[in-house]
Amino acid sequence: MIKQGFDRSSLVMRNVENVGPDKRKILIINQYFPPDLASTGMYAFEIAKGLRNRGLEVYVICAKPSYTQAKINALDEEVIDGIHVFRINLGMIVGREKILIRISGYLGFLIRALIKGIKITKSVRPSYLLSFHNPPLLSLLGTFLSRRYRMKYTYVPYELHPEALLLGDWKVPKLLVLVWERINSHVYGKCDRIIVLTEPAKAILIEKYKVNRDKVHVVPLWAIPEFAGKEPDRSIFEEFSIKDDELICLYAGNMGIMHPLDPVIDAATFLKDVPVRFLFLGGGVGKNHLLSRIKNEDIKNITLLNYQPEEKFKKILGMADVAIVSFKYGMDMIAIPSRIYTFLSAGKPIIGLMNPAADIARLISNYKCGWIINSSSDMAKLIMQLISDPGKIKEYGANSLRLYSLYFRKDNIVGIYYQIITS
Repeated sequence: MIKQGFDRSSLVMRNVENVGPDKRKILIINQYFPPDLASTGMYAFEIAKGLRNRGLEVYVICAKPSYTQAKINALDEEVIDGIHVFRINLGMIVGREKILIRISGYLGFLIRALIKGIKITKSVRPSYLLSFHNPPLLSLLGTFLSRRYRMKYTYVPYELHPEALLLGDWKVPKLLVLVWERINSHVYGKCDRIIVLTEPAKAILIEKYKVNRDKVHVVPLWAIPEFAGKEPDRSIFEEFSIKDDELICLYAGNMGIMHPLDPVIDAATFLKDVPVRFLFLGGGVGKNHLLSRIKNEDIKNITLLNYQPEEKFKKILGMADVAIVSFKYGMDMIAIPSRIYTFLSAGKPIIGLMNPAADIARLISNYKCGWIINSSSDMAKLIMQLISDPGKIKEYGANSLRLYSLYFRKDNIVGIYYQIITS
C-alpha cells in the first residue's frame, strides 16, 4: 500500500457548475476503508485500485477507522496507491458491539458524507459514482448526488436491508420496515446499475422492488488476502501450544448474529477427548457469548484470538486443516461470508453450517471442496471421519483451490466491475 502526501491544490474549489462530468473520474463512498478492518472497506479498496489501474481517477469518501474499538490512526486526507482518500472524523463513535453506538456512527457518517460529497463532486466533477451498503441508506445519498451532479450510479449492496435485519431476527418496527422499503423502491429505480452477490438477491430486487432485470448484475467476491496454499509455519504451532497430531478447525471473521457459533462450540464439547483444536479468530457481538461458554463450561480445545495482521493471519490459515463457515439460514441466500473465498484460495476444505440450497453451498458440494452440514452432531461425526481419513482433507483442499482458480480470481472480477460501471 503506497501512501503519498496529499496535494490540496488538486481540490481547490472552482466554479464548475456548468462543466460536464469527467469520464475519467469516479467517486466511491463507503463508511469503511483501510486501515479499517471491515470486509466491505477492503473490497472497496481493491476495486478502487483496479479501477485506478484501468485508467480512472479515483476519489473515496469514508470514515476514520471506526469498525472496532481499537484505536487506528489515519490521516484526514491522503493519496494511497494513486487513490484520493477523504476521511470523516466520527469522534468517539467507534465499534459495533452496542447498537446505539453503531446507529450514531451511521447517522454521523451520512450527514458528513453528504456535505463532503457535494464539495468534492462540485470540485472534480466525476462521471461515475459507486457506493456500497455501509451504512444502510447510503444509497439514498448516492441517488441524490448522482441525480444532482449527473453521475452514473452503481450501487453495491453486499447485504440487502431491511431483509438481512429481518432474517437476523432484529426487532425492527413495522413502520420503519415499510418506510425503508419505500426508500429502497425509490433508490433502486434511480440507480443505473446494481451489483449483488447471489441470484436470490437479484430475484428480490426484481420481484419485490420491480427493478429492471437488465440493470441488476450478479458478481461474486474474491479472496482478501488472495494466495495459494503453502506449507504451515511450524512456529505458529508452538505459539498457540498446538500439538502435531491435532486437527485444526479454523473459524475466522465476524462473530455476529448472522453467524451462529453455538453448534460449533457444541461440537467442540462432543470432541473434548479427541485430538482436535478449534481456533476462533475475529470479533463481533457474539464474541462475549463465546468467551462466556468457554469459561463456564471449561472448554479446553477452543482457542480464541482477536483480529490479526494480514501476515499473521496467513500463517494461521496456513496451519489450519479445515475452515468453518457458519451463516444463518436465509441470510446465505442473499449474502455470502467473504472469508469463504479466502479459504478456497488457500486450498482449505470448508465445513459449512448453512442452507444447502444457497449458491455457494451448492458450489462447495458440487466441486467436492467441502461439506455442508446442519447440526453440531453432524460436525462432530464429520471431524471424526476426517481424523481417521486425512487424505480426504488433502483431496478436498486441492478441489477448493481449483474452484477458486476457475471462478473467483480478483483481476477477473474487478474487470467485470469496471465493465459494469463504465458501460
